[in-house]
Amino acid sequence: MTTTLEPASSPTLADKIRDQRNLEAQLGSPAERKKIRESAGASISDIAAAVGVTYAAVWQWENRPPKRIRRDHALAYLRELRGLAALTQTQK
Repeated sequence: MTTTLEPASSPTLADKIRDQRNLEAQLGSPAERKKIRESAGASISDIAAAVGVTYAAVWQWENRPPKRIRRDHALAYLRELRGLAALTQTQK
């Protein structure tokens, strides 16, 4: 009797790790994140409220070596950074 493997209906561990790394790369370095926020004139508190995290969380994301950010927070943070970067580009 031969058993065939069905395709996984949920992401594998490798898929999850690859997605996390891709997301972290899109966020850029902490210094780049901070520069985008400051260039747009947004405060850490502004970003924290928009993403739904604490001031301390955003401060750490912008001032410490890259650390894993919870996926839902990372996606919201990325969305806000992209919006601020676009705003900064239109002001030039």
